[in-house]
Amino acid sequence: MVVPAALSGLHLAPRTIPAMSTSPSAPSGPAARLSPLAVIALVVALLPLCPPLNFLGAALGIVAVRRIDRSGGLLSGRRAARVAIFGGLLMGIASWWFWSGVATWLDAQMQTRTNEVARGFFDDAASNDLIAMQGWWAPAVPGGVEATTPSVEQLRVFADAMHDAGDLKHVQVREVNTVGGFNGAIEAWIVLTLGDTQVNGGMRLRIAMEGITVPVLKAQLISVRLDLSSGEQRLGRRPPDTTGDGQ
Repeated sequence: MVVPAALSGLHLAPRTIPAMSTSPSAPSGPAARLSPLAVIALVVALLPLCPPLNFLGAALGIVAVRRIDRSGGLLSGRRAARVAIFGGLLMGIASWWFWSGVATWLDAQMQTRTNEVARGFFDDAASNDLIAMQGWWAPAVPGGVEATTPSVEQLRVFADAMHDAGDLKHVQVREVNTVGGFNGAIEAWIVLTLGDTQVNGGMRLRIAMEGITVPVLKAQLISVRLDLSSGEQRLGRRPPDTTGDGQ
């Protein structure tokens, strides 16, 4: 074999092929699984309008973060747990503020409606308008708060007893308490000024929420009670006890 002159002075190193490793590769660790507690905390924390559950979700989020940190990489979901912590606190505060506003609105509505019914009914009694007096009473509802509309004769006796006690000068609602929630009843302690005398009394009213876009609280009479000097006067059923000690 004839070697070209240009290549006669070169020494070519033999080409080596790296040997393939026959040792087995190190096994990888198990994949981290999502922490169930982190998921539960996130769901509970972000439930709307439920402050107790919102704060519970935030607490579960704290526990979930600690478990994830101590799992040595076996658990994931730290971000979800942190969202549960901060989201639960914010949602809980917002929900608490919302329900506080609802309670304030409801208290104001109950006081307003009770005053309207009390003043309207006793003004009609002072005017001896028996038909208008009947209009303040709640109709009987099967399964609801018991109500019986007084007859015209019963209303006449009640109005006459008021007239005998003196001219109506003032109607005041001193205290209002709910019985049975939004669709239950209101019990109110009232004080009338008849002539120069203050007369204690009680009222029980059915309340119901009406309207969807603009909810309105409606109140209608179930019973009325007055402690006159001539004796107790009652209309309707289940009148509340007069609480004169609250003055």
